Amino acid sequence: MTDAELFARAHEMMNALRAGEQIWINDVLHMWEQLYSKARDTEREQALVWAEAAFALVSACPDCWREPLSIRLLMIARFGPQEGSLLLDAQVLTSDALKLIPWTPAELGMLFPDWRRQDSATIRQLGRVGNVLAFLAQLAEFPPRPLHPDLQSWLEVRAVARMT
Repeated sequence: MTDAELFARAHEMMNALRAGEQIWINDVLHMWEQLYSKARDTEREQALVWAEAAFALVSACPDCWREPLSIRLLMIARFGPQEGSLLLDAQVLTSDALKLIPWTPAELGMLFPDWRRQDSATIRQLGRVGNVLAFLAQLAEFPPRPLHPDLQSWLEVRAVARMT
C-alpha cells in the first residue's frame, strides 16, 4: 500500500468510526500499527504528519485508550514537549490520561492493598489505571519541570502500589 493509499484508508476508517459505524477493533489496531510505524520511522515533519493521522484514528475509536497515549508519548520523547501542540503538549497528555482514572489518588491508594478482594470489573480497572500510570511515569522523566500539578500525587500512589 502506498503512503497516499494508507492515508486515504486511515481517513475513511476514522470517518466511519466517527459516524458510529461498526469497525472491527483488529482492523483499527492493524491500521494504527502501520501509522505508528511510519511515525516512528520517518523524519521530523513527516513523522508528525503520520503521528497526527494515527492519533486521529485511535481518538475516534471508543475502545482505544492506550494508543492515543502511546503516540503522544512517542512524539514527546522524540521531539520534546511543546505547549499548545496537539501531540506534544505534556500537560494536555497528562490531563487526558488522568481522566481515564475513575478514582482520586487517596481512593486508589486504599484499593491497592486489598486489590485481590475486589470484583473482576474493579480488578480490570485497576490494571488499566496501572497502565495509565506507567505512561505518566515515563512522561514524568521529560523536562520541563514543574510537571502537571496533579501528576506528583499519582506517581506517589504508583510508587506505594508497586511496593505492596
